[in-house]
Amino acid sequence: MGQGEENRTTTGRILTEADEPTYQESLRVGWALLWRGTGSFIGLLIAMNLLLMSLIPEVTRTGGPLWVALLPLSIATVFSAFLVMPFVVRGLARRSFQGLHIRFIRDHADRPAAKP
Repeated sequence: MGQGEENRTTTGRILTEADEPTYQESLRVGWALLWRGTGSFIGLLIAMNLLLMSLIPEVTRTGGPLWVALLPLSIATVFSAFLVMPFVVRGLARRSFQGLHIRFIRDHADRPAAKP
């Protein structure tokens, strides 16, 4: 923010530096996101590699084509990004980090229309 600018929430309350997380709080939230996101990605990647090796056993005896290496990586990436990460983010929003709770605030213009 530049000089003289105010950062207001959608309720009109002015945000102060006290509203920003401390270094330790940022570290806790970042670590939770990192190990859940990265851990799930690595777990999916290992599972896909094991599945591929069980379905195509000759891959372990020969080098195999490039798609054999890229297929598990692609599947793990798509699963992690579109199936796992939304649940990780929702879980982080529900969790308390020793006095800190993540809250998402929508801008009025971006708020979805209410259903009748």
